[in-house]
Amino acid sequence: MYKLIFYKGIIATLDQFVDEFARAAEELSVPFLVLSVKEPGDVQFAKLSAFAAEGRCAAVLFNNIGLNLQSAEGNFWEKRRIPVFNLLVDHPRNFDQVLEHPMPNLHVLTCDFLHVAFCNIFFPNLTEARFFPHGGVLPKYEVLPEWHERTIDILYIGNCNIEVSYPEIPFFSDGGRAWYERSIRLLLQEPFRTTEDVILSVMQEMELSVTEEELHLLMMDYAGYVETTVRRRHKLHIMRRLAECGLHVEIYGSHWEDETRDATGTVRVHRSISPEECIRLLGKTKIALNIQPWFKDGSHPRVFDAMLSGAICVTDKSRYLEDRFRDGEELVFYDLSDLDALPGKLQHLLQQESEAKQIAQRGRKAAQAQDTWKNRLEDLLRMCDASYQS
Repeated sequence: MYKLIFYKGIIATLDQFVDEFARAAEELSVPFLVLSVKEPGDVQFAKLSAFAAEGRCAAVLFNNIGLNLQSAEGNFWEKRRIPVFNLLVDHPRNFDQVLEHPMPNLHVLTCDFLHVAFCNIFFPNLTEARFFPHGGVLPKYEVLPEWHERTIDILYIGNCNIEVSYPEIPFFSDGGRAWYERSIRLLLQEPFRTTEDVILSVMQEMELSVTEEELHLLMMDYAGYVETTVRRRHKLHIMRRLAECGLHVEIYGSHWEDETRDATGTVRVHRSISPEECIRLLGKTKIALNIQPWFKDGSHPRVFDAMLSGAICVTDKSRYLEDRFRDGEELVFYDLSDLDALPGKLQHLLQQESEAKQIAQRGRKAAQAQDTWKNRLEDLLRMCDASYQS
């Protein structure tokens, strides 16, 4: 029997994922320990030492939380040779300092197949990088509200990325201004492409020659500014189009202030709420809108949370989701390249109650079968088994 160690204590959403894993571990009779990075170091080590004294253990972390656990002997996980499964819910470029010089027992799990490819190219020292999607949270409603009982037409849960001034790029003569402008413009025009792909195209088009080290810096330190800007502009454009069409949308998240004002007042912005409140609201929602965080071959927990809550998930496309689900059957896709078509899709679903109910029901059934955090834990246990055999 494998014993699992989970870490939490920094980000509420990631804490929810840990709680879901712990709940699943209890259901599967898997011994586990949940620690918080807020606990004093000596308390953590005492609990860990007692828990890891007997039996095989594996650490399950999110976004490096708990990874740098240092004792007088060095890194706890490395010294004990405990396999660490580090689930990255954001792009790997955000964790380059850890991934460039990883411990040998680190297994990186990413939520996009293209992130795996990115790791293989830019972090060749990793023992393993593989795809591992998020799970969804089963709502705690005893009986989910029927379609006609749901009071929220369209719900979007998420922040709007802050667009900040771009740092100068020292190896470009103009500090990178032309590179930023062209990269952002091209990614807005061709949103089906990855940021990395567009960056390489722009460099070729502008005949920019860089060293291997400079390319690495572009991908790690500067690409995120391009992607963040494009994501923000897409989000704002989507909400403005929905407002123009008089669709009723409830947004819960930060940094939307003064950006989605409209004459009809049908798009309303609310404060950020807890992950538990998000799941409760999804149970009152007809359509849960998802805007992918530029995952072109991956997913997001909003997709599975929506489906499990009995709402229709309407999401932009990704290769992974298109391979898993059928448009208009378990969920509904829209295209970032044709946002003018999105309002019509949403209006159709709100007007065709019978069709909408069937999509929601099929979606919930599909997610219950394969996309809960319990499903993901079962996959993770198989990975633990493979890591011990290797």
